[in-house]
Amino acid sequence: MRIGARTIWSQAVQSHAYFGALAASLIGQATLAVSGPITARLLGPTGRGELALISIVVVLIGTLGSAGLPSAVAYSIAHEGASARGVLAILRVRLIQLSVAAGALCIGSLLLLGRVQPLTSVWFEASLGALWVVSAMSWLIVLACLQGEQKFRHLNLLRPFGPIVTAIAMAVLLVLFHRATVPVVLGVVVASNVVACAVGAAVAIRSLRKETQTANLKVGALFSYGMRSLPGTTGPIEAFSLDQVAVGLLLSRSDLGLYVVAGAFNNLPSILVSGVGTIALPRISAERDPTARTRAIRKIGMLSVAMAAATSLVAELLVGSLLPLAFGADFASAVPIARLLILAGLLFAVRRMLVVFLQAVGRPGRTAVGEAASFIVLATLALALVPVWGVIGASIAVISAAGAGNVYLLWALTRADHEAIAAPTAGVGAQPRRSRP
Repeated sequence: MRIGARTIWSQAVQSHAYFGALAASLIGQATLAVSGPITARLLGPTGRGELALISIVVVLIGTLGSAGLPSAVAYSIAHEGASARGVLAILRVRLIQLSVAAGALCIGSLLLLGRVQPLTSVWFEASLGALWVVSAMSWLIVLACLQGEQKFRHLNLLRPFGPIVTAIAMAVLLVLFHRATVPVVLGVVVASNVVACAVGAAVAIRSLRKETQTANLKVGALFSYGMRSLPGTTGPIEAFSLDQVAVGLLLSRSDLGLYVVAGAFNNLPSILVSGVGTIALPRISAERDPTARTRAIRKIGMLSVAMAAATSLVAELLVGSLLPLAFGADFASAVPIARLLILAGLLFAVRRMLVVFLQAVGRPGRTAVGEAASFIVLATLALALVPVWGVIGASIAVISAAGAGNVYLLWALTRADHEAIAAPTAGVGAQPRRSRP
């Protein structure tokens, strides 16, 4: 069978995009690993805790304030053949409204937080937090536009750009001043994010298609898709560390400390799979043939599972020596917990790819059902097992929660394949009435 030069070139370009996505994920994680200790040295324990509280507020409001629109934008551009400029023209007013509302909510939340946990300069930090939220939301939309139009080279270059700028700025601050106050460090972090957002916007303006076709997209359909995709995109159990919350409420601070340290070795599979997902979502969304789409899902799924499993196996082999070396002999008893949490990390990595697949086939609402199933299993088993088996019980609970969610998501994806064959031309967020979760 003869393979044409165009086919070979297409496969090479696809492989290059996936490798670029993996490299971007690893670089971004590496720069975060560098900037974290530098920031801690600049601020000390108290200041680092204050910055962490502000960051939690910013991340939470920015995630919820985006209303899932980054996923909706990427999907609609790829699936409907719309241009990013056209989609942004439709959403322009709503995006401004969401940004203003999120910024105001951030200011109010940080002012309220300042009454409970005094901040160094409450009004100044609240204003910077609002600017941080707006720039983060804008950054996600810029990346979604590039992702939807499959400008993968620009996307992979820009994804780690913000963390790199922040790490460089923190390093310069440490070299020049050695110590800094929270407002100064927060100002540098926000300025770095604004610079990254401005650079990303400039790249997008130059690289996105010039036409403004929208394929008759409706604002309501975009918001519907976004809101239904939000729970799956966020992943509340991982994002908000609900298993750690359960340990903190039911056990001692010492147990929580061991559990947190044990969880430091389980996130690399999810990071790598997320990188693959940025390429997979628009490519699967753009595929109109249900059979070809199913083949692509299986191929990417097998690649992702193999990659996550290999990474988890390496972590299992090394954690016994690395954990005490990194955190000290006092944390050696966390090794058995870490081995269990590495397995949980593998299952959460699989979950991330299943979420991408369901979003790509236009069934984002089913990811919310998977998250609900995981939460119910986690809450039930945590209450039953943690008081009896301690942190080991918590580890078993989170493994079971991840597994239960994956079983549902896999079933939902299989069902979506059958529905796609029956109705292959469904639009943005469209799904048969009976399939809506």
